[in-house]
Amino acid sequence: MSQSAEVIQFNKNEIAAFSEFRSQLATLKHDNSKAVFNYTDPKGNKEARSHIYKLRQTKSAVDKVRKEQKQESLDYGRRVDQQAREISEEIEGMIELHEVPLREIEVKEAARVAGIKERMATMEAYAHIDEFTSGDVKALLAGVEAFAIDDSLQEFQAEAAIIKDGARAAIAKMIESSEKREADQAELDRLRALAVEQQRKDHDAKIAQDARDQAQAESDMKAADEKRDRDASEARLKLQAETADRNRLDAEKRAQDAVDRAASDIKEAAEANDRNIAAIAQRATDDAARVERDRLAAIATEAAEQKRREADKKHKAAINNAAVDALIAGGIDAKTSKEVITLIAKGGVTNVTIRY
Repeated sequence: MSQSAEVIQFNKNEIAAFSEFRSQLATLKHDNSKAVFNYTDPKGNKEARSHIYKLRQTKSAVDKVRKEQKQESLDYGRRVDQQAREISEEIEGMIELHEVPLREIEVKEAARVAGIKERMATMEAYAHIDEFTSGDVKALLAGVEAFAIDDSLQEFQAEAAIIKDGARAAIAKMIESSEKREADQAELDRLRALAVEQQRKDHDAKIAQDARDQAQAESDMKAADEKRDRDASEARLKLQAETADRNRLDAEKRAQDAVDRAASDIKEAAEANDRNIAAIAQRATDDAARVERDRLAAIATEAAEQKRREADKKHKAAINNAAVDALIAGGIDAKTSKEVITLIAKGGVTNVTIRY
């Protein structure tokens, strides 16, 4: 201790235990700066490692002295802390003896004041409540009236009376305002309900009218289509009949020409062969009969074809109408449903067909 004090007397920044190391430090620095090693050469590498090892030994010796010198100070510091703790604990016990009852009094007083202020705050909050029904506000007013201004409020009795009067007046205004707002809201709801009902009726009437208009348009279109089909069919039949008549007349003319030619031939060849004349006349008659049969057969075939076309048309129309009804049942309006089925039937939708 005296040695350390003596060292501190000359240089407070130096510790005597490190004096020997400080005296060697200059020599170590000099030798270290002058040391040159061939690190790539095995011998030089070994010498460099040996030099570093000696420096590390010196460093370890410094650290050992550091720990020895510091240990005494650490032990002293621990003893100081321990004794200070023991004395402080004794004094704290003395303080606690008198602070406990003081804290109990403070806690009781704080709880008393807090309880009164909480009751007053609850009543005062009634005056600031909004968006309640008139019935709710009346219930709040009953709660305010039930709030007793008595000795339990102690020094807050006068303040509580003022708060009660203010809450009573505010709630009375709230009741009046709530009743008016509820009456206004009821009238507004009634008017809105009437407007909604009228809109619904107008909407339903429009839908019904649209349906009637659509049905009438479809009926008119269907009647026009059927009339056009009938007119076209009648025109075709008339044309076919006229063509058949022309063909018959042509055939009869050809037959008559044949008969005339035959008669001429017979007359010229009467002497040649009576049987030939008869055969020629018979052939002419057969030709006329065959022409007539062909005409009647053509008329019958066309009539059958017309019936087939009309039956096919009715069959397709029934299937198309069923498809339109299915789309309407699915929520698509009648006009759009008819347009969709018509487009599909005409082959206007790729990869979509109707099976008839």
